[in-house]
Amino acid sequence: MVEAARLAERALALADSDPETADRLARQLLRRRSLPAGLRVDARVAIGRAAWVRHDTVAAVDALRAAARVADAAGMPERAARARLTLAAALAERGRTRAALASLSAAEPHLRGVDAARLAGQRAYVHHLEGRLGDALTGYRAAHEAFRQLGDELRQAVALHNIALVQTHAGALGQAATELARARALFDRAGETRHAADAAANLGWVLARQGKVPQALRWFDVADAALGPHAGGEPEAAWHRAEALLDARMLAEAWDAALVAAEGFTTRGTPGPAAECHLLAARVALLRGDLAAAREQAAAAQHAAGTRFAAPAALARHLTVVADLESGGVAATPTSARRSVLRVADLLAEQGWQLQALGARIVAARLALAAGHPDDARGDLARAVRAGRARGPVQLRIAAAHARALLHTVEGDRRAARAALRAGVRDLDRHRLSLGATELQTLATGHALELLGVGLDLALEDGDPWEVLTWSERGRAASLRARHPSDDALTDSLDALRQSASDAERALLEGGDPRRALARQLALERDVRRRSLTADAPGTPSPGVRLDRAALRRTLGDAVLLQLVEHRGHAYGVLVRGAAAGGRATLLRDLGPVDAVAAELDALRFAAARLARGTGSVRALDAAAAGYAAAAARVDVALLAPFAAALADRALVLTPSGPWHAVPWAALPTCAGRVVTVAPSTGLWLRTTGRGGPSDDGAHGGNGVVVAAGPGLADAAREVAAVAGVHPGARRLDGDTATATALLRALDGAALAHVAA
Repeated sequence: MVEAARLAERALALADSDPETADRLARQLLRRRSLPAGLRVDARVAIGRAAWVRHDTVAAVDALRAAARVADAAGMPERAARARLTLAAALAERGRTRAALASLSAAEPHLRGVDAARLAGQRAYVHHLEGRLGDALTGYRAAHEAFRQLGDELRQAVALHNIALVQTHAGALGQAATELARARALFDRAGETRHAADAAANLGWVLARQGKVPQALRWFDVADAALGPHAGGEPEAAWHRAEALLDARMLAEAWDAALVAAEGFTTRGTPGPAAECHLLAARVALLRGDLAAAREQAAAAQHAAGTRFAAPAALARHLTVVADLESGGVAATPTSARRSVLRVADLLAEQGWQLQALGARIVAARLALAAGHPDDARGDLARAVRAGRARGPVQLRIAAAHARALLHTVEGDRRAARAALRAGVRDLDRHRLSLGATELQTLATGHALELLGVGLDLALEDGDPWEVLTWSERGRAASLRARHPSDDALTDSLDALRQSASDAERALLEGGDPRRALARQLALERDVRRRSLTADAPGTPSPGVRLDRAALRRTLGDAVLLQLVEHRGHAYGVLVRGAAAGGRATLLRDLGPVDAVAAELDALRFAAARLARGTGSVRALDAAAAGYAAAAARVDVALLAPFAAALADRALVLTPSGPWHAVPWAALPTCAGRVVTVAPSTGLWLRTTGRGGPSDDGAHGGNGVVVAAGPGLADAAREVAAVAGVHPGARRLDGDTATATALLRALDGAALAHVAA
């Protein structure tokens, strides 16, 4: 029996780290005749634990119940209690939390020491699954303290990891990040590579929730490196990575991670999370403009959800409709498509997806207009407005403002439509001022972009250059107005707000009641807004975009400003003359389809890349140079030639958007020999230049000029020496002094900088 006892001990020891081997050894043991009851119990516990680690909770429950029965029959209460300890975890994972707690209560009188501490942690785990976060946190902390006193560092790390997950769900993201870092260090010290990788992946998840996407992605990479060939094997990590990448608008990477997660959950046999990951992939595909992939992933989500998960199924149908609408697939049958959309809207509303239901009614109204039924459109929009009238979270209020603007447009009241749009923008701006850059990018999608798009539609229909410029600026504000709080309480509230939105969505997807989560989200929004008004922050951000026409023209002087706008597949240009430039103050031109100009830009960049490499025959390089010049001329004709008369020989301020950021402006004939300034937005240029731009002294001498020679460029030192010769007294950074930190400090407040790199 000594050999059998060693086999049982080995199977139990391997159950967590090598479940396949543990299962095989335990089943070999059970095939032996005359096996003592204690070893039969141990073998079944090993099988049950191995099944639980593999997420086969059905097999785990069967094996662990059998183990408890054998132990009870043999009069071995401690062994029965240990079996029930793991049984509780398997039952809880299957959603049977009451049965799990009953199993723990039955085991509790017979456990001491490490097993008693494990029971405290297991009970906390069940409370965590039930959403009783306070009880879960208390239980995990008690377990952690018990393991600390027992000197069990590995289980201390497990407890810290679980504490961090509760803190994440409670919105205490800063504390969660600290605890995960501690847990990872303990896992590393214990040699538990997989557990350390899980902690790193969850740390990435928490940092992404805080809006710290670059740091989050680095921790995901740490997790992948630790797992080696097993990287991506845990679908939860891939899921969290996909969410973070989507927040960062790294769409190709988010797509790959979402598919890995969906496949992992499908293989594991957990259809609910698989459906959610397919939905995530569908959202990414919509943002990428890949409508066929969006429909495919929405269908996969609907298949995975089946009849058990109504909320993901409803959302999948909604995304399918959106993809069909974007592709024009419903153009031939808008009336029947509208009826389908309204059924989806009702289903979404029943499941608690109020924001998505409101969006579906807006889609239905668009279809009614396409079918020539304005009365039906009015009815759909009126229902959408009523649904968003309550004081809900900011996304719902913005969507309701969008619906109101469309309703007024259908009714022919353009003045009221503009008022509704401005109200939505005020809500958006107030929220932007309270959050960091990642949230701005995330929030400025969906209904916010649609709302801004309607404003641009009205301005373009009216042919009003100044209104086009103003609405274009409102869209750019999303990525250009970040604010970082310096108040610890405000930071905590922001963390909690970030998590509350995720909790509300999770409650909906899991069939729970979202009202508590939504109420908490609304309360936190108010708290953040209140604290943000009194918190110290660098600079004083101004709410909204209120371009002052007179100030802009005065600051331009004899120069002109050209803002390039991309909207619904077309390019537009708005030109503003400075006060001393004469002529009409503003001009608006339709520059044609974006794709046509983008194709010329691609040709220009391709030729530039060939010339930059400098490889190939003389004839090939001459051909590349000719192609470069021809493409530059065609881009120039498309974007700048329509404004040639107004430009004359004046200085030009360019504020491009979308693909126009990639234009090498200095290569265009119109820009040759001209002073050209490029800025991401008119408002930003005005705020910086209008504060009293560089004086002549600052621009041509002293500390106002910075020249820097970067590494790896043969002529960099000679180049900056030549520039410094034109600007006596310029601050010069080269050699060992040209570090990134030194250059950043020098650039802050400089009037003019020249960097050779």
